Order: sequence, then C-alpha cells, then structure tokens
Amino acid sequence: MHWIWSNKEWLFSGVAVWVIGTLLTLWFRRRTPATSQNTATISANSMIASPVATGSNISQTVNVTHVAQAVATTNDEYSPRPSPTEILTQLRSLPAFQQKEARKAYVGIKVDWRVSFSSMTEVSPFDGHQSGSTHRVYLYPPEGHVPFVTVDVDIEQIPRLKVTHDETPMNVTGIISSVEPLHIELKDAKLSFVD
Repeated sequence: MHWIWSNKEWLFSGVAVWVIGTLLTLWFRRRTPATSQNTATISANSMIASPVATGSNISQTVNVTHVAQAVATTNDEYSPRPSPTEILTQLRSLPAFQQKEARKAYVGIKVDWRVSFSSMTEVSPFDGHQSGSTHRVYLYPPEGHVPFVTVDVDIEQIPRLKVTHDETPMNVTGIISSVEPLHIELKDAKLSFVD
C-alpha cells in the first residue's frame, strides 16, 4: 500500500494505464481463442446463417449433411432425436430454396419415436403389395399433428391395429426413407403399443 501511495503519480499517468491495458489485453487474447474457434465452427456449419444471393444465372451448392449429423448418433442405434417436430422446425427455419436439399440429409437416420395413432389406409395392390394385407399407418408426434409419420405394415402381423382408436399411444422404430413438407416416411418400421 505504501508503494502505491508513493508512486501514485506514475501509476495514474498515461504510461501506467497503457502498460496495464496492454497486459490485460494480452491476457484476455490468450484465453479467448478456444471460444472464438468454437463459434467460428458453429457459424461455418450453420445453414441458417448461409449467404443469400439475388439476380439471374446464380448457381449455388448447398452442403446440408451437417443438419442430420448434428443430431444423429451412431449408425447402429435407434434414437429419439431428431424428433419429427425438430425436423420440421429445422426445415422451416431455412429458406424455401434450401429445404429440398436439407430434407435429403435426414434420409437413412434410424429413429425410435413415441407417437400417437391417427388412421390407416389400405395400400393398393398396384404398389406391389398384397391386397388387403398391407396398410399405410398414419402417426403423429406428441407435440402436435404435423408432421405425420407414415409406415407401411402388414396388418396381419399386428392385428390389434384393426381395433385401434385415434390418439392411441404407440412407439415406432424405423429408418427415415423420405421427408416431405408435411410427413416423414419410415421404412423397415416396427410398431408397438405403449400400455
């Protein structure tokens, strides 16, 4: 304390303020590169912050694989994420032009979703299915009625579907085969009832 009092003129002159400011700046710069590097990585991988171009004869390649990779787990696991609602929210956050390519990024992800039964229709025998046996089941996520989740099942394998009512809780596992603006289709799907 005595040293500060005896050197008060030097300490509060411009030179001391400059020295202290330089030392603090160097100290903060050494601590912040990891944070700014992570921010740059997130920004570089974000489609929401992608550039917008106007005019004619514009060509743009959009890399959307990170959309699905951000939420997918390993290839052998079925995961509740991304949920149907998360997929729809992510797609709606993108410009309309980019949504078609972004939908392709979800194809192949193995999912395990809690859903509710909505309805079902018989699949036409012209689609390569046996008449009367294969039905398209319409499900919806707990958060709302959009997007629908559709799966094709052999109703003889799950006879309880013949007496299932709307809003019956179910579990579905499968592989995303297509994502459309209002529905998500699963292949190799398995339905089970949540009792």
